[in-house]
Formats: sequence, structure tokens, C-alpha cells
Amino acid sequence: MATLDPKGAIKDRWLFAVGLIAFFYVVIVLVTHHITHLSVATCALTGALIAMLLGGHKMSRVLMNIDYPTIIFFAGLFIIVGAMEHVGLLKIAASVVKEVSGGNFFIALSIILWVSAFGSSIVDNVPFAATMAPILKHMSETFGFSLLPLVWSTALGTDIGGNGTPIGASANVVAVANYERVTNKKISWGYYCKACYPAMMVVVAACNFLLYLFYI
Repeated sequence: MATLDPKGAIKDRWLFAVGLIAFFYVVIVLVTHHITHLSVATCALTGALIAMLLGGHKMSRVLMNIDYPTIIFFAGLFIIVGAMEHVGLLKIAASVVKEVSGGNFFIALSIILWVSAFGSSIVDNVPFAATMAPILKHMSETFGFSLLPLVWSTALGTDIGGNGTPIGASANVVAVANYERVTNKKISWGYYCKACYPAMMVVVAACNFLLYLFYI
């Protein structure tokens, strides 16, 4: 049986080292951004700048292989989210959750969890979580709901719900795009959702039960 040779996969040791440096830098500044107060965008862009500066002329090959359609997709998605917040749609959403739940905290938690799960399966989970943040703040300040459980409910819903569709998470979009580019085969929405949506719903239901145990 053929053995795997990890070193054989590294075609350029210098770019490999540069990639590791940039990657660990981004991880560290993201973890500590509450201390440094650097935005997520600043963390990512400075990491990319480090890679480009250290990579030198070799980075031209890397830039040629960037998945630009995916980047444009996410840029458009964030523009839509910003527009929704600007016109006040998010405050309306918070009021609707309060009205539907009848002021019951657990029902509100459950609504946020499932709405986050189904919503982030259609909209990428990163912008969806960013969209929910001001809604949670508004609910906490206006209706007196505890903020931490609301945050956990949103985090669980968006993280797990993003697995449901090919565009539900950034990783899904990138993985599907790379697979289709390499194999010249298409992954249909029906095939993907049939495999992933049932599993996603089971895990979300388990999270709903855990939220009840911890916060009710």
C-alpha cells in the first residue's frame, strides 16, 4: 500500500513558511481583538499584507489563483446586510420576535436559535451573525432579556445552520467552488441539502434542549 508523503505536498517551502506565519498571526490577533480593539477586517487584511510582503515576487502566482467570484459574492452579501440595518429592518425583526414569543424568554431563545439556523443556511453565517448582533442588543436593552443566552442561541444557530446548504458558510462556498474547479463536476443544491439538512436540524434540536437546561 502506498504511503503518504506530507513533505511531497509542499512545492515551495518558502511560501509554505510565509503562509504559516500569516495564518498564525491572523489567529492570534483574532483571538485577542477584544484587547487590541482591532476589527476583524483589519486582522485579515494585515495578515494578507504580511503574506504579500514576505512572499515577494512569488505572490503574483498566488494572486492569479484567488477565487475572486467568491470574494465578490461575500462583498455583495455584506452590502445587503448593511442596507438592512440602515433602513431599520433589524429593529423590526427584534420587535417581531418579542411579539411572537409573548415575552417568554425560552420561546424567544428558541425562535432566535431556529431562525438563525435556517437563516444562516441561506445567508452566509458570518454576515448573518453580524446582522443578528444589533437585534440581540436591542432585545436586551428594550425587553430586558439576558444578553448572554441570546448570544449563545445565535452562535449555535448560525454555526450549525450554516452546514445546511452550499452557501451557508464561507467554508462551504470555498470547498464547493474548489471541488467543481478541480473535478469539473457540479454539486447540486438538492444533493447537498439532502445529505446535510436533516443532520443540521437534529443538531439544532439538541442545542435547543441544552439551552433549556442551562438557562431556564
